[in-house]
Amino acid sequence: GAHALEGGRRTSTVSQISHHSHSDLHGELEVLAVDDDPVNQMVMEALLKPNGYKVTSAMDGQEALDLLASRQFLPDIILLDCQMPIKSGFEVCEEIRRNYPENLPIIMISANSDEDNIVKGFKVGSNDYVKKPFNRYEVLARIETQIKLRDMWRTEVEAVRSNELLGKILPLHVAQRLKQGETMVSDSHDQVTILFSDVVGFTQMAAKIHTADLITLLNDMFTKFDRLVDLHGVYKVETIGDAYMVAAGHEALSKKDHCTRVFNMAKSMMEACKTVELPEGVTQLEIRIGIHSGPAYAGVVGEKCPRYCFFGDTVNTASRMESNGFPMCIHVSASAQQLLQHVPEGWVEFGTREIKGKGAMTTYLAKIGAWTAALAKRDSVEGLSPHPRGARRATGFVRPPSRDASREPPHQRHSLPDTRLDDTWGEFDHVTPSPSRGPELAPHWPPAPSREASAESSVGRIRSSESSIARQRSGGLSRIASGFEYPTSESFGSAEEG
Repeated sequence: GAHALEGGRRTSTVSQISHHSHSDLHGELEVLAVDDDPVNQMVMEALLKPNGYKVTSAMDGQEALDLLASRQFLPDIILLDCQMPIKSGFEVCEEIRRNYPENLPIIMISANSDEDNIVKGFKVGSNDYVKKPFNRYEVLARIETQIKLRDMWRTEVEAVRSNELLGKILPLHVAQRLKQGETMVSDSHDQVTILFSDVVGFTQMAAKIHTADLITLLNDMFTKFDRLVDLHGVYKVETIGDAYMVAAGHEALSKKDHCTRVFNMAKSMMEACKTVELPEGVTQLEIRIGIHSGPAYAGVVGEKCPRYCFFGDTVNTASRMESNGFPMCIHVSASAQQLLQHVPEGWVEFGTREIKGKGAMTTYLAKIGAWTAALAKRDSVEGLSPHPRGARRATGFVRPPSRDASREPPHQRHSLPDTRLDDTWGEFDHVTPSPSRGPELAPHWPPAPSREASAESSVGRIRSSESSIARQRSGGLSRIASGFEYPTSESFGSAEEG
């Protein structure tokens, strides 16, 4: 069906219905002979059938057009008489070219050998011109030549389409290397920029809307993102569910400004989300975006649907920037922010946070989108600790400053296990305690008991102490947990003696 797609570039929707020629489906070349003279039709049939052609007749131009419109396939070639009633051969040829692909060869036949007539035939779209009375061998040769040219045209266009498709799947320089015979493509890049995005609350969204609506939403969003990829000159690596991955810096086009290109892509992605048509039951569509720059490995992986994939710590860190990010915000690492200091939007340091698998990292938010809401969310959480310069960072979760946490036992200073709070605000991980910065959360510190549990424990200790005092009084000397000694009546003698 390649030629149908080829024709689809120029023709109307009628041509998109006719995907194949007769020989594609039935293995037999079909000639559509359009002539209002029955004798000419008999002559043509007697000439072509012995040479293996199937001949289909149409007695005028309109009948030929109706026949083409009624079938799901095309003839392999059309022999078209110029002089016919109702519609001339020139009018029919012109209409066929408007509605059907150019790889449908048309040979015009006419008793009029006037040069203007021949030129007119070529202008309306015919491929060749035969004068009556014709030589049988000449007609056969011209038919065979036009079919060979059609097949060559198909092959060439199919190659172009394959190259275009390969260019969409793989970066251009990688596709060229494969076409030159290179079988293993593996690269090491000193610095690239990776972007990850995903839809906020996607799991909940998928649970409450129809599958068809969900697919339509994702297709609309990803189609918009794909167009932005071409606009900003970055490479779409892949989509996984609702996640979208972009890279730049791996080819000459983006090597000098890869981080800027990816940042501009991120801004455009947030704007594109606002234009996605939402299904019933979905009130808003928000994404999280994370960006990181660093070294990476890349190579072509797989034979079926091969992909140019990226590997290494840079990819993992970019993914963590996204998963620890915030709705409609661009969350970046320090290395990416260093390459983006020139952007006019500016940056705000979010703080040093414990990133799973990475340790403590200082991250930044671009001052676009919902960055103020992200800071407000940070400040509302029990996680603010003093910063050496007086600024407040979200470095973990500690108790509010309303009471002196330094006097509390360790198990009461530290709370909240290492967990993702919710699907809206990403991952808030613990940070390592720092004596210079006050009590903070430590990884894997045992969670604090509740206030009720602490109260019950205190009552239990009091009762235990009372029982101990009673037992020790009977022995002449009592001791309680604080270490004080209380003399008994035997120590001082009787009350009367005192």
